[in-house]
Amino acid sequence: LILNIYGWHSWIKGKGETKQELLVTKNSAKENVLQIALTIAGILLFAQILIYIPSWIEDMEPAALPFWDSTTSILSVTGMWLTTKKKIDNWYYWLAVDILATGIYYYKELYFYSFLYFIYIFLAVAGFMAWRKSMMSKQSI
Repeated sequence: LILNIYGWHSWIKGKGETKQELLVTKNSAKENVLQIALTIAGILLFAQILIYIPSWIEDMEPAALPFWDSTTSILSVTGMWLTTKKKIDNWYYWLAVDILATGIYYYKELYFYSFLYFIYIFLAVAGFMAWRKSMMSKQSI
């Protein structure tokens, strides 16, 4: 919710003192390395939390797939952060989430959600293509 509000504000208000439109851009190699490192650290930390929280709370069932649930959660947070910045790289994270979630939900026999995330795969590809077109058209101006 916080990232959604932040992203909405950034997109509506623009950037800088001149309130320029927030354009679609891509990360630098340095930004990508930092985000991947932070994402991996977040995945590992959150997986440990999902593993150990049930042992602290009486009558709580352990997570069925703590590593995979952590992976989709943290990849989603990274994807959302990049979306708030209008970074085209966000679509790589959303595509990974959609592919993983399709398999996870299928494994858990939650077929409706598996199908829903299967459709999201195509939406992520379409989103990437639309953002790339926008990015290319703004760069040629």
